[in-house]
Amino acid sequence: MMARLVRQLALIVALGAIAQEGAVLAAAPAAAERVVVRVGEHPGFSRLVFDWRGPVGVRLEQTGTQATVYFDKAAELDLARYKADPPPGIANITVTPAETPGAPGMAVAITMADGYRARLMEVDGVVVVDALKPGTPLDA
Repeated sequence: MMARLVRQLALIVALGAIAQEGAVLAAAPAAAERVVVRVGEHPGFSRLVFDWRGPVGVRLEQTGTQATVYFDKAAELDLARYKADPPPGIANITVTPAETPGAPGMAVAITMADGYRARLMEVDGVVVVDALKPGTPLDA
């Protein structure tokens, strides 16, 4: 009888440990989405395309040669295509966490050549940032 009680108690302790481990695993954050960044060169502008899996909140601010794209979700950016062949007008890309510590999201700072302007478009998670050459109209 005592051996049975000890086995039941051991089973209860083991099940409790498993349940607790499962709770810890469930609370772990999901891996960040991997977003491929494509590049292109077109008459009058260069283009960066961020291929998200679905819609994402995004906004653009530009001051001088610095354009910053703010995303409401964080991701791991695959910049291999940009690094292999940076398009004209885009000198550098830097990724930083969200503006507010602990908040979801990230900022992508794009340093442009003098005179270039940024244009932003987003449709169902495909985010396009164009670097317009000086003199190119926004509706080009």
